[in-house]
Amino acid sequence: MTANFMKANPDIHVEYVFYKNDPAGNTKLSTALMAGDDVDVYLNYGARRIEPRAQSGMAVDLAPYLAKDHLNMKNNFGTDYFTQNGKVYALPASTLKTMVWINGQALQEAGLAMPKKNWTWDDFKDYAKKLTKGVGFNKRYGAIWYDPGYSFTTPARGLLGSNYYYKADGTSNFDHPAFKMSLKYKLELENQLKVQENRLEFLMAKLNYWSEFFTGKAAMMIGSDAMLRHALNQKDYPRTWKVVFANLPRYDKNTKVNYMGRTFFDYIAIGKNSKHKDAAWKLAKYWATQGSIDMFKYGRGSAWKKTNISKIAELIIGPENQKLFDIPSFKRVFLDFTSPGYNDSNFTAYAQVDQIITEEYEKAQLGTITVDQALENMKRRADQEIAREKANK
Repeated sequence: MTANFMKANPDIHVEYVFYKNDPAGNTKLSTALMAGDDVDVYLNYGARRIEPRAQSGMAVDLAPYLAKDHLNMKNNFGTDYFTQNGKVYALPASTLKTMVWINGQALQEAGLAMPKKNWTWDDFKDYAKKLTKGVGFNKRYGAIWYDPGYSFTTPARGLLGSNYYYKADGTSNFDHPAFKMSLKYKLELENQLKVQENRLEFLMAKLNYWSEFFTGKAAMMIGSDAMLRHALNQKDYPRTWKVVFANLPRYDKNTKVNYMGRTFFDYIAIGKNSKHKDAAWKLAKYWATQGSIDMFKYGRGSAWKKTNISKIAELIIGPENQKLFDIPSFKRVFLDFTSPGYNDSNFTAYAQVDQIITEEYEKAQLGTITVDQALENMKRRADQEIAREKANK
């Protein structure tokens, strides 16, 4: 992407500096911004990252640049993108979609049909049971989930949509029945049925959930389109089977809307101390618009409404990668840009709440507390952190 940008703008040189998307990497970037380092353009992994940076004055208000270039945000990016007090401090540069990746060969061997669009979490459990086989070192689990502690809340997210951590009054929402269902469900798959790899065990073994899937140790994987770079990595993960794609299941058969479509993810901002703000704007604008298509093969779905979707399939798959993917399900699921998704706007004590629910979930997984106790603790501790942050504003 940067090479193509520099080719179109030979008077601008772009130097890429990598900050890992983990707590240490995000803190390092924020520290550099607060210290006044000369950061021209920086990537924020989700609205939850740009929100505190915009609030702290670490990002440039883009209004003058949008007006100068007549860039209409709604026409180019739709609605629900991040703003701070009605101002745009970053351009949405990608969308993210979490989905179910399935080993097509395992699916065929188990005699299972392609999951339907309206399948439920009960159906997912049934598939996980039937796809599990073998014992000990030779065991293949039916499923594995992406590894952040909050991942157990996935069914609740699909039902509740945006700002699912919070009630309308701003307090935490962990006493909603969907969170109890979600926690019980994941513990059932991993602790009782043992048809899904136990999160704590594979983390302790320093394994990656994607490597377990692409090496055939798990038949289904819940993961985002960011996994595409691993799917295309035949050097580290050679395989002869195709990946089949399915939408995330809906909460239950009575659920009308499943909010598991695409959500804005990467946001491009200009550093307040940049000495090259006009050039930085050119890069940010290019990255979020015509340059976004170059990021697809790295698992970054474009947020730009004018992206040619048919060109994406051609770019990613191509003749050489036909053997790696089930093309119809890839186009139907991976390239779905119309199903309802979610975009959070409330980030009160968000990092603390994430940490709290991870800690209480892990206690429940280890069996030191019950599911009810875990949820009560999540509710109580999250409310305390939310109240503390509000009091300090």
